Amino acid sequence: MSTTVHPDVMDSALTLLSANAQTMVALSALPTQFSDTASDVRLASSSVGPSDFTLEAALTGRKLSVGAKVTTIDKSGTAAAIALLDDTNQRVLFAAPIPAVPVVSGDVVHFLAWSITFAATA
Repeated sequence: MSTTVHPDVMDSALTLLSANAQTMVALSALPTQFSDTASDVRLASSSVGPSDFTLEAALTGRKLSVGAKVTTIDKSGTAAAIALLDDTNQRVLFAAPIPAVPVVSGDVVHFLAWSITFAATA
């Protein structure tokens, strides 16, 4: 049995994310809820807004590209996750593990451009 998701449904989810994300953060642990992004695990953060995102077709579905950001590291530790937060409504809109990267307070972190892809199903 196959499953199909219309591109408009995928676009709605990705548009909600890009319209509501206010902060991109590097964290020492993968969050499951907004309180997991508190200052004790938040190593670096950068403001984001709708202009930092681009919605586009991907070869196998839909993709939301996230623009690069540069910011100062607030707290030393090992970055193990990246997340997009809706601070107003205290929601983790997206979170993903990343390869562990040691960071030092006061240094600069480069959030490279990256993307979230929803694969078309068949």
